[in-house]
Amino acid sequence: QISNNHKLPMKKIVLNVKGMHCKSCETVLTEDFQEQEGVKKVAVSYAKGTVAVEYDEKKISEETMRGIIRKEGYEVAK
Repeated sequence: QISNNHKLPMKKIVLNVKGMHCKSCETVLTEDFQEQEGVKKVAVSYAKGTVAVEYDEKKISEETMRGIIRKEGYEVAK
């Protein structure tokens, strides 16, 4: 018998972000993402200008994540 209870793998994305200048920028975005349902892991790097997210696409969309970044005043590269 095949079980349908297996977990789907989490999706991963790396967003390129402009406008982060310090550790505080990292902290703000990290906390914003950690508060979102569906986000399993987040790694923000102001030095690289990236936000790497492991997430459940059934609970949070890429567009929602881009909106979180824009809400804090940063620019997301397409």
